[in-house]
Amino acid sequence: MDEYLLELRRLSKDCNFRAVSKTEHRDDFIRDVLINGILSHPVRQRLLEESTLTIDAAFQKARSLEIAQKNSESYICSGPCTSAAAVTQGEAKRASDQTISASAVHKIESSLFCGSKKPHIHKR
Repeated sequence: MDEYLLELRRLSKDCNFRAVSKTEHRDDFIRDVLINGILSHPVRQRLLEESTLTIDAAFQKARSLEIAQKNSESYICSGPCTSAAAVTQGEAKRASDQTISASAVHKIESSLFCGSKKPHIHKR
C-alpha cells in the first residue's frame, strides 16, 4: 500500500490541478456518486466518457439517456405483436376486391412475424 500511494503521488505531480471552492468540490463529489450509483451500465459508461461534466450536465444527460432507454425498450414486444393502421373505406373496399395470386401467398410452419407455430397464410 505504501508503494502504491507513493506512485499515485508521483504521477499526480504531472497533473494540472486547479484550486476549487468548497461548492465545486461538493458538486464534483455528488456528480461522481450519482454516476457511480446509476444501475444502467450503458448510461454510466456514456457519462464517464465526458471529461468535463458538471453535476447539472451529468444529471440532464443521465435523465435523457434513461428516457431514451425506456422508450427503446417499449418497442420490444415480449408476446405476439400486432400493429394497426387507419384505413379509409375506399382503401378497404379496394383491398377486399383484389384477389390474392397463388405466388403472393404461401403457408409457413412458424411465422417470422408473430412466432406462431400454427400454420397460417402469410402475404408477401
